[in-house]
Amino acid sequence: MPRGLIRDYSRRTRAADRASFTTPLFETADGNVELDVLHWGDAVEVDQPEPGIPSPRQRVAKAGTTGFVQSEHVVILAYVDRRREGDAWRYTLDAVDHYFERVLTGTADGGAPVERPGSVLSVDVAEYPPVIGEMVGIYLESARLLGQRTAELHVALGSRDDDPAFAPEPFTGLYQRSLYQSLRSKAELSLTLLGKRVRSLPPDVRGIGEAVLNGRDAIMTRFRTVTQRQLTGMRIRCHGDYHLGQVLYTGRDFVILDFEGEPALSLGQRRLKRSPLVDVAGMLRSFDYAAESALLDGRVRPEDVETLKPWMDEWRYWVSRSFLDAYRETAAPTGLLPRNVEDVRLLLECYQLEKALYEVTYELNHRPSWSRIPLRGIRDLLQGRSGAT
Repeated sequence: MPRGLIRDYSRRTRAADRASFTTPLFETADGNVELDVLHWGDAVEVDQPEPGIPSPRQRVAKAGTTGFVQSEHVVILAYVDRRREGDAWRYTLDAVDHYFERVLTGTADGGAPVERPGSVLSVDVAEYPPVIGEMVGIYLESARLLGQRTAELHVALGSRDDDPAFAPEPFTGLYQRSLYQSLRSKAELSLTLLGKRVRSLPPDVRGIGEAVLNGRDAIMTRFRTVTQRQLTGMRIRCHGDYHLGQVLYTGRDFVILDFEGEPALSLGQRRLKRSPLVDVAGMLRSFDYAAESALLDGRVRPEDVETLKPWMDEWRYWVSRSFLDAYRETAAPTGLLPRNVEDVRLLLECYQLEKALYEVTYELNHRPSWSRIPLRGIRDLLQGRSGAT
């Protein structure tokens, strides 16, 4: 049965009748989604490139013409008809709402969150606690599937040794010093803005903001760690702006789209190779936003907020764990990830801090009261309380 529409995403088809370039998205016999995308790289000019620098989509499309896309779940350079698909952000918000409803019903007799078995990275758990499966529901499996699809995306993006623009590269001392300088300079900009705005934040957010400012040295020390040992794993071309809003949910599977990278960066910066864990960190931050947004946008009764806060952390921890378990199972055998868990932990922490600091700047400029979400995330990372590490 057709489940959606994929259209060639080129300037020519945008200006012409797209109907003639429409191909259906089918469900296969085993329940997977098959993306039958024609016209890979056909007359592709979807970004205004800087002089002499091909746009990210142009390069991805060119690679696509020679068998670059190895996973049928990875949509590169395609226009997806959203009228038949819902984004994973909306699907996740609905899952959080149902979770909180189950929590409020199940905790009426004084129930409390279960004890976590340590870090999501360092402790193996054969089975999740039954209460977690009951409360979180099917979204645990959805997070696991999304982790698998994310790893398949990275395996595809890191599969082209014959194209210098996509060939995986190892970490080097020079790159690690460059990474540190980039992380440090971005953090300085965000923290400087926070210092100017912290006194104007709502009282319940101001204290978290001041704690983050007091942790400036700890943030810089954490970033400096990337220069203090040789990191393993590979650097590849990544999605670059990966979060739940960049993924469609078909009802049974996920479709990844929008590969232009972070719009705030130059095209040259977007084409830089990074650890695929930068995309993983982006998704972990997106889970955090999904969980906490329910407590900020009026979807939860004010009298229930305090009861739900510890359960919000519980949802984030177990969903992140499910996502990461599947991601590592799929990606680890390829050599893209660091060989030891400490390198994985270090990079995930640094990339999450980088993303959260970016979010602080965005929220301070657009929704100051929502800055509590990234500020809380930074505080928890510094205190070792984040469910994602």
